[in-house]
Amino acid sequence: MIIFKPDWVSHADKTQGAKGQKPCIYSVDVHPDGTRLATGGLDSNVRIWNTKPIYDEEAEHNPACHKLLSTMTMHNGAVLCVRWSNKEGRYLASSSDNDNLIIIWERDINAKVGSVFGSNEINYETWKPVKYLRGHESDVQDLAWSKDNQYLASCGVDGFIIVWDGKTFEQVKKIDKHEGFVKGISWDPAGKYLASQSDDKMVKIWRTLDWGLETSIKGPFINAPGTTLYRRLSWSPDGCHIAAANAVNSIKCVAAIVNREDWNSDISLVGHQLPVEVTSFNPHMFYITGEDEGDNEKSVSAICALGSQDRSISIWATRFSIPICVAADVFDNNVYDIAWAPDGKSLFACSQDGTIAFIQFGEELQDTVPEEVVISKLEKYGYGKRQTQLLETPIQLELEETMLKKPPSSALSQRVADLMDGSIQIKDVPQSSTTAAQEVLASNISSSTIMKPTITEQKVSIAKNGKKRIQPISLMPSPATTTTTLIPKKSMINTLPVSQPQSTQQTSTVTNIPTIDMNVTVTGTKRRASDDDDDMPMNEVWGNKLSKAKPEWIDSAVVPVVIQRSLVKMTLPKVKSMLSTKARFEDPTVVLECHNAQNNHDKGK
Repeated sequence: MIIFKPDWVSHADKTQGAKGQKPCIYSVDVHPDGTRLATGGLDSNVRIWNTKPIYDEEAEHNPACHKLLSTMTMHNGAVLCVRWSNKEGRYLASSSDNDNLIIIWERDINAKVGSVFGSNEINYETWKPVKYLRGHESDVQDLAWSKDNQYLASCGVDGFIIVWDGKTFEQVKKIDKHEGFVKGISWDPAGKYLASQSDDKMVKIWRTLDWGLETSIKGPFINAPGTTLYRRLSWSPDGCHIAAANAVNSIKCVAAIVNREDWNSDISLVGHQLPVEVTSFNPHMFYITGEDEGDNEKSVSAICALGSQDRSISIWATRFSIPICVAADVFDNNVYDIAWAPDGKSLFACSQDGTIAFIQFGEELQDTVPEEVVISKLEKYGYGKRQTQLLETPIQLELEETMLKKPPSSALSQRVADLMDGSIQIKDVPQSSTTAAQEVLASNISSSTIMKPTITEQKVSIAKNGKKRIQPISLMPSPATTTTTLIPKKSMINTLPVSQPQSTQQTSTVTNIPTIDMNVTVTGTKRRASDDDDDMPMNEVWGNKLSKAKPEWIDSAVVPVVIQRSLVKMTLPKVKSMLSTKARFEDPTVVLECHNAQNNHDKGK
């Protein structure tokens, strides 16, 4: 194992000449092709470095090999996290603590070499902001891209977890179920879950299907101190385990290993003297021999790195109960972030003291497990399956494997094959059966379905005193039981089986009011067109005489019944018994009076 600390990787401003005072570096990440290293620091800048001078000593001393490739100065606060997108590494996401902002950067390959504004540094690569993601209300602590770059997740001091679309960068989901600062986030490589860790002393697992809470893990974190700036957790490449930072076992500061099968946290990585700030799994798995001297059998193992406040870094393998190597006192202050190289055989770490460390492994990590083996392990958890509707359990996975191995039914397969090649034909219903069906339906039409006319002859009886008594007869049909049969259409008979007709009985009684044999009073609001209708006296309507005659002069004051009940009423004149007015304006003593007649003999008064 080789440990190298390049002193030229720094966020200090060279123009100020402040020797020994380097701003804190909060985050570090390696590009997927391994040629660039991104760092975020207290100076509010994102810097991209060339990794070739770090790997090759000759390139480090070559003036033609540029070390600092670009400096981005768009943030207004300390850059707390930087993360490259997976696969081709097209985007770089960065977050800060003052503007509460996430910036998505993309390289402009057509731009020329330029200088940094307000500095003598030169940008040999131009990275421009293409998206500004606003949604957090406070410091954005951590970022994570999903394995397929479908989502970008962010968490912050405001207690929110925001999931962004990896292509459009629109907000997909905002989760606010934590009760403290959320300081770490990590994606399940199988794509089923999202894990987050907060100051509420819990690790929460969220389902990506509906963004609901799968489980909460709080056992190892009950006594965890709240002095860590981060709680950066990590998911193993095979999806089996989660390494969670800032856990406590008894009185020891440990990293808790959470098992995916039942979400228990019985395993602890013990060794650090102070709280663990960051955990990071190697993107590859390795064949590791047993720790016993006589055990030469190799088994698949995942590699995890821990960074602590005790200024040390430890490397663990899942097969061993002790770390395979420990780098103590690498820094002068807390370790804040760890990033593995794409080949998995080296890592970068950054510290609060403003420096980074490069650790390269030799014999410790040599035999890499093929990617196909890791993918096969992920497929057990549904990797590669889209829109899975059921939640995964060990029983469900066993049933899925059984159904895949079980051959289909031979009888069903033969039936489907016969139908597809046309060896089996579906016979049509013969015409004779159709004719017979029509005859059967016609014969079932009962004569009772034809409604017979009701006898309208009245019954006349003569009483003893010689008076005739006529019994009235209703003109409506009698409520007799009727049978109704529906005959299906001819086209329906050709395809459907013949069924016996069913009868429907009508038992409701007739409640209609007869329209004749009863005097009906009719009133309306429309006036007659002419005075010819005045032949009918107003006190006699359709043979009904009023018991008391009314004076003719009051007819205009009678309001019809329909108008009284209507919503819109016509304006009626106000009836007065006497009217008086001046006959001449020049002579006020002459008055004209008009009186309504009270009796017939008073007409003309």
